[in-house]
Amino acid sequence: MSPREIIDSYCRQYAVPSDFGLRMLPLVERAQEATPGIRERILSLVQSTFEKEAGRQNPHCDQDLRAMAEVLHTWPLSRTPRRPGSDT
Repeated sequence: MSPREIIDSYCRQYAVPSDFGLRMLPLVERAQEATPGIRERILSLVQSTFEKEAGRQNPHCDQDLRAMAEVLHTWPLSRTPRRPGSDT
């Protein structure tokens, strides 16, 4: 995958504008030229940056996930979670 394709993929995956992704392009280009270990670290950092940007652009996403978790897991995240098998 080319650096531009990687950036485009992250932009789609995290619903981040392409202009944000273009700012990360030089890092991905350097990652392509680096040794495998360094490449993985750089791409991990870039992906983490996309995750944070997505959260920053959609702050309600975390609230929505918490609300869904409370319904699915029947415990409120605002309180101490129950241990499996306990009644308290």
